[in-house]
Amino acid sequence: MSAQPLASPSGQSANPLIDPLRSASPPVVALAAVAGHAKLTQPELQALRGDAWFASLSSELQHAILARATVRRLRAGTVLVRGGSGAGEAWFGVAAGAVRLSTSLASGRQVNFQLVEPGAWFGDIPLIDGLAAPCDAETCADSTLLVLRKEDLLQLLSRHPDFGIALARLNGRRTRQLMSLFADALSLPLENRLARQLLQLARRFGSRAAGDAVRIGLKLSQQDLADLLGASRQRVNAGLKKLERDGLLWLATGRWEVLDLEALEALADQAG
Repeated sequence: MSAQPLASPSGQSANPLIDPLRSASPPVVALAAVAGHAKLTQPELQALRGDAWFASLSSELQHAILARATVRRLRAGTVLVRGGSGAGEAWFGVAAGAVRLSTSLASGRQVNFQLVEPGAWFGDIPLIDGLAAPCDAETCADSTLLVLRKEDLLQLLSRHPDFGIALARLNGRRTRQLMSLFADALSLPLENRLARQLLQLARRFGSRAAGDAVRIGLKLSQQDLADLLGASRQRVNAGLKKLERDGLLWLATGRWEVLDLEALEALADQAG
């Protein structure tokens, strides 16, 4: 199956990939009726195979996953999953762009807690345990995604015994990452955690700018960054201003450039 065109989040298009909700909420991606051979560009395929988890799979299993996947090219702001709205329906791999995982507080405010980069996969847990999706998932840049339906995932598990172990390793990696973030939040000053977060964003979403600068290719607000760090926007703003004064960072509305990657790495590596 060939790749689908970009879908607009407005809900006004007749594109069959988009299933506008009756409310004014953003649309949710409608799953394809059948799976087919995914058509990815070479850079997109390289992004997937560049991830350590996917690269560790056998070539047979990699081919089986790609053969069952459907490509979706979606605009920024397209909702993929609504947390708590029922059991999950698909497993997603990010080939290009980025996906924001978030949850709603009792106050109604949406809090972002993870950005999923090219090469990463998400959405498998509700497919396996049958419970509701734990969070919302929305593209935060024009993105290319691989989508596998629940029945595809279950068939892969039944036909490839090594796939179950691979999924366990993937979720083990996620758990280690979460524990590391938790430990950092308890032991490191905000300045160091901010440097680590910016360094991760530069490595995962960065591109070379003028000189040795690295431009973070996502439009993020200071509140977005504060959510990722579990800190207040005011404290994050003060930390960003200090990095800017020290010549490590250049700030613009929603845009960031790391000016001195080595200095930022040194700050990120400092113990609390």
